[in-house]
Amino acid sequence: MSTEPRARRLNWSRPHVRYVNAKATAVTVLGVVVALLGALWTVQGLGLVEVRPVLCLADCDPITGGSVQWTVFGAIALLVGLVLVRAGLRRVDR
Repeated sequence: MSTEPRARRLNWSRPHVRYVNAKATAVTVLGVVVALLGALWTVQGLGLVEVRPVLCLADCDPITGGSVQWTVFGAIALLVGLVLVRAGLRRVDR
């Protein structure tokens, strides 16, 4: 019998492996993407950045100047993305 306390003995039958929580990782990645899109839409709506459409199938004109609608949509998407990131990171900690 070992003289070490029980907590200090190595348990070779179950190695200490930290498993990746796939759902938490997916939620975190989705949150980062949504937050980045929200930030882009917000600064475009404020008129700070002008980006030409990349994949345009119709007659697409770039948004010039500010747009209240895109500022609001961007702010909402940014907040939703941050909430998803926080939720995903909280699941990883468990």
